[in-house]
Amino acid sequence: MRSDLVIGIGIGIGVEIPVVLSITIPIPTPTPMVSSPKIELLQSPAPPGARLLCQSTEIRIAGFHLIPAADAAYLYSIMSEININGYEITGLIREGGTATSWKAFQSSLRRTVAIKVLHPDSEDPTNARLEAVMANIRKTAGLKHPGIIEVIDVGISDGNYYIVTGFVNDSVSIAERMREAPVFNEKEILKVAEHVASAMGYAWESTHIPHANIKPDNLVLDPNGFVLISDFGMARRDFIPDLATGGHIETTVGTPNYMSPEQVRGTPPLDSRTDIYSFGATLYHMATGTMPFQDTPNEHAMYRHLAETIENPQEINPDISPSLALLIFRMMMKNPDDRYPSWEAVLADVKRIASGKTLVRAEAGYGASTIKPFDAPATASAAHSPVIKPKRAHSPIIKPSSSGIDSGSQTPGENAMPKERPVLRVRKQNGNARPARKRSATRGLVSLVQWLITLAIWGYLAWTLLKFPPKV
Repeated sequence: MRSDLVIGIGIGIGVEIPVVLSITIPIPTPTPMVSSPKIELLQSPAPPGARLLCQSTEIRIAGFHLIPAADAAYLYSIMSEININGYEITGLIREGGTATSWKAFQSSLRRTVAIKVLHPDSEDPTNARLEAVMANIRKTAGLKHPGIIEVIDVGISDGNYYIVTGFVNDSVSIAERMREAPVFNEKEILKVAEHVASAMGYAWESTHIPHANIKPDNLVLDPNGFVLISDFGMARRDFIPDLATGGHIETTVGTPNYMSPEQVRGTPPLDSRTDIYSFGATLYHMATGTMPFQDTPNEHAMYRHLAETIENPQEINPDISPSLALLIFRMMMKNPDDRYPSWEAVLADVKRIASGKTLVRAEAGYGASTIKPFDAPATASAAHSPVIKPKRAHSPIIKPSSSGIDSGSQTPGENAMPKERPVLRVRKQNGNARPARKRSATRGLVSLVQWLITLAIWGYLAWTLLKFPPKV
């Protein structure tokens, strides 16, 4: 069975002759759906997991997402395998590399929650690593902060290790936000930085357990633009190749493009400064639209953090201030002793920048950073000496789309990588630097087509008048 979609395109050509192009596209009729209404019809926008699984086959009709029967049956079969007492699974949120996140209904309190089901480790038949994750989750479950997604329950059911957390309605992860608009403006970045630094400072002082996997996927924007952190205690210990010896080292594994050098080396013990580095890499991604070492595939990117550098964010995005670039520069120092010593120090500088003050580099510098050096004002005073600077105007933070989210863990390299943003050229005009305007190839092509159509119509009219002259 099939149906046809007819698209009419009207073209204005500057003459009193309407031109309409009609294009007929055959569309296969969706195959019959399985009986479960939870799977058949997903109101737009669909949950991230559904978009992930049905990216190539998803059909949108009148504001709804219809999933073909093959994918619907697959999702339904997975849902039917999960049986956790007191919770009813109602839909998929995300399928990650180390856990699958589900939307569920808690019958006792009659509320919507998120359930993460940890994937078993084939190299760990005793489940020792999963038990270690559960132990960390129990230690961080007492965290009560508006910027941290709360852990409600943990347990094992039918061999499935699960974690129940709060569900943030109408929210979106920063990673999803960047898939639609890859670059945040400075006001948005500073707002995110303030929320995260405050929550991370509280978490470290409360538990002294690092998050070890700070990245855009684990930062969630609620409908009011407030940032919440997910996946505390979820990072696993695992073995990674040691390039120096050819053997393997055990470390707390994060996501390669955001891992600190000490994580890659397996240097124990990790502290809050490893999260400061990873959050600096996240801010770099938000400011430039480009992940650190984005051009390196999968887990190989993590080794480049040890000795290599990336472009200064101002070289990619001249719209950010030197102070924000300096903040990221110091957060991503390769030696933890050269970074900010605490989240309180990070928060203090974030507030200085937001209030219109300028950060200046210490004359002696800070040591080696993953960010390439840049020309910043040097002074013999401390690096945090405030210098008054006029505030920059920025648009308010963009509110997320209306899809609930809980952040599922992902494997190294699983993050969707936006295309690298080209460096903006700058030229002088009347003594002021401004970005050069790029020509629109599409606009030029449309103009050419309109001109050719106009010429053809006038040529046809002229030929008609010559071939069939009007009778007088």
